[in-house]
Amino acid sequence: MALVRGRLREAQRHGEEALARARAHGHRWLMARTAIQLGSVAEARGDLSTAKEHYKTAAPWLRELGGGAEPGGDPELTRCLARIGRVAAMLHEFGLAREQLSASLELAWAGGQRQGEARCLVGLSVLAECEGDLEGAVLAAAAAAGLRESIGQHSATTRIEELLGRARTKLGESRTSALWSRGQTMRPDMAARHVLSGERVTGKPPVKAPVAAEPGRHSLLTAREQEIAGLLTRGLSNRIIAEELVISPATVARHIANIMEKLGYTSRAQIAVWATEHQKDDP
Repeated sequence: MALVRGRLREAQRHGEEALARARAHGHRWLMARTAIQLGSVAEARGDLSTAKEHYKTAAPWLRELGGGAEPGGDPELTRCLARIGRVAAMLHEFGLAREQLSASLELAWAGGQRQGEARCLVGLSVLAECEGDLEGAVLAAAAAAGLRESIGQHSATTRIEELLGRARTKLGESRTSALWSRGQTMRPDMAARHVLSGERVTGKPPVKAPVAAEPGRHSLLTAREQEIAGLLTRGLSNRIIAEELVISPATVARHIANIMEKLGYTSRAQIAVWATEHQKDDP
């Protein structure tokens, strides 16, 4: 509670006393839990090296206690390894980060721990961004958000909002929206393996010239997406399109991102050209 309320000195004092008492009794579970809490306090202070050491101290105790507790081991161990990996990524210890996040993922997959898997994806998003792969970071964060929503958890966090803000500044609104849309529909294991492999998202999807007679291409879009594509030929903004269709600008942006993803385009102008070509051929 002291940590939640930002009283870090008090939290540190209680944590150290709890750890000392747990050690005196040889109580592995409380030793691990208090070490993790001390790691959280260190993170809150911005002392990532100390946070990492506290988490690394807790991991062997959790392995000892949880290894046979249930299929895939103890969810606390899954969480602890993910924390080590995330903090290691922020310290630019990329080898350790990959090692710990991979181990955490294996436990999550083995035990069907979907919440643990989502936590690992967040850690992998941090790793990708720290390695300079902002696009991979957005994909992993979107996959985590999609997974959390599928199990009824709130997915919007300050960390994700800040990541998307940086992505919009560097990659642009359209590219960021397209990546987010792609990540949310991506299989979580594929998003994880993408970051762990160190592969980069291709800079931009291949730009294809609009072909009016290309079979099946028009049917890729829903009726609403076709309608929005048609409005883009008039150079309308998201706000004006939203007013015309009586939907929100955010919904318009999401539809445009989906259109770009489906057609392999990177700009509104390309969609407008495509829509114009199809309008010529429609009866």
